[in-house]
Amino acid sequence: MRFKLISVILVLLMTASIIYGCGLISINREKDYNQVIAMVGDEVYKDEILKKDLVQAYLSQGSYYMQNYGLSSKETFEYLFEQLINNRIMVQEAAKELIRIKGKEGTIADYLTKDPQTGKKYDSMKKLVGDDAYAQALSAVYKYEKEMLDYYEEQVKKENPTPTPSGTPEPTPTPTPTPRPTRKPDIEPTETPFSPEPSPSEGTRYTARQRMLDAIKRQKNKKDAEEAYKEFFEETLVAQLENQILRQYQEYLESGISINFEDLELRYKNMYQQDKHQLTIDLSAYDTRLENAGENSFVLYNPLEGYGYVKNLLIGFGDKLEKELADYQSMEWSKSEYYKMRSVLLCKIEVKDLREGIEDSDRENYPDIFQFFDAKIKTMGGAKVEDPKYEINGEYYFYDNTTLTEENKDCFIDLIFQYGTDPGMFNNAVDYLSMPKPAPGGSEKFVKEFAEAARDVVEKGEGSYVLVGTDYGWHIILCTDVIAKGESDELEESVVDTINQKIAEGIKFDEIEKSIRETFTYKLYRAMRYEIKNSIFNETVEDILDMYKGEDSNKVVKYMDRIADLLAIQ
Repeated sequence: MRFKLISVILVLLMTASIIYGCGLISINREKDYNQVIAMVGDEVYKDEILKKDLVQAYLSQGSYYMQNYGLSSKETFEYLFEQLINNRIMVQEAAKELIRIKGKEGTIADYLTKDPQTGKKYDSMKKLVGDDAYAQALSAVYKYEKEMLDYYEEQVKKENPTPTPSGTPEPTPTPTPTPRPTRKPDIEPTETPFSPEPSPSEGTRYTARQRMLDAIKRQKNKKDAEEAYKEFFEETLVAQLENQILRQYQEYLESGISINFEDLELRYKNMYQQDKHQLTIDLSAYDTRLENAGENSFVLYNPLEGYGYVKNLLIGFGDKLEKELADYQSMEWSKSEYYKMRSVLLCKIEVKDLREGIEDSDRENYPDIFQFFDAKIKTMGGAKVEDPKYEINGEYYFYDNTTLTEENKDCFIDLIFQYGTDPGMFNNAVDYLSMPKPAPGGSEKFVKEFAEAARDVVEKGEGSYVLVGTDYGWHIILCTDVIAKGESDELEESVVDTINQKIAEGIKFDEIEKSIRETFTYKLYRAMRYEIKNSIFNETVEDILDMYKGEDSNKVVKYMDRIADLLAIQ
């Protein structure tokens, strides 16, 4: 069975076998496993692929291919062998192109071999990819090491559970809180910065680190832990720098891709007709399509009224008030009595700055929701409600509707990340879909108060917001988009012209100004461009592999007899 390698942009991390071991193969036969099983390159530079590289690839990824594709051990070894060769080919060709593009001196041998001064290969590679890419690669190494430590620490904890005193019931476990994200910047870095962990001196983390070092010693067949770790670190960093070489090459291939308005318009018309046909004969699919719409998926035909998108700034009760609310809910009160008691608790809610890394002295604490609402929201909207109303349909509590100015919508998103307790809003791209009132016998997707308030702001229009109380706390709900029946987003030729001009000027597609990136035209352009760039990259990869592996080429030499024992494994 032959697999084509298309997604070669990520180089294999062979060190993954440290975690995912296998008793099938012993890797302590140093002389055997240090044999060269393939040579890739020409007279200027040649890569050596060792037998241990193939063994480690099998240990880390073999089970995946056998389980998911039904490959035998022999077929898996053969596929991974080709994958190792293909990766070496692509790193070499990408490095050659980067040297040319960046106007560097020398050949790939100067950037893919050890630095003559430091003796480190990663120092040579750093000169090619640059400081920023090197920092991203280093960050990825630290992240990978942390994941290994987490893995081993979890094993240690399972083996040594914390004892529960005799006669004392073990408490019900609660989910570990997810770290609170900060708002994403307009242009995100390729990698999240990571720093090396300080070496622990005791506890489960210390034991985990010792186990990790022992595993690295075994995998590297070294007696000294420091020497083994040093080799592991260097190999992992080199692999990540190869990823950066491939990433920069892919960015170069896609940098000049532009789409003319006529082609984008044709794509739009085809998508519109497909949507119209599907949603006319299957109205039930409309809700699902709207809920799943995102940055690269669109709904161009709208057959129904009453739909829109809202953001939710939730100020939760907090542990103490939640306990009091639970007590109220257990009592046999009428609905109106319960709402009256709940409104007392709603008025006690405190708004706190929940961002991580903020000193207590710098946090803004507001004594109640109303002071917060006036200070942070009303001032943005330019209007202040002197006599707020709490009632809708005789049951639900919230302020009258007010409209945010366009320039303050971003401020509202910042408030979600600063004060909000709804994790569903931590992703800027995700808004909640507000739908028409369900038919008799149907059910609401959200709690009734929230659903009614969301429909209220959608009816009043984009930028409208309300404050509504529910069993979760106070929700400040902002309408971000109204979907009108029979209307759809339209393409703007001027936006296409601007995008193409920016690309011609050398500006990266993802760094075009925000006002353009927020348009529907840009988003459809991006979706179509993504398909084109994948096609270009895949075709380029296949051409390069054919050039290296052609009948007249001697750039790839395999020593199949040296892996005969691996191919014979059942």
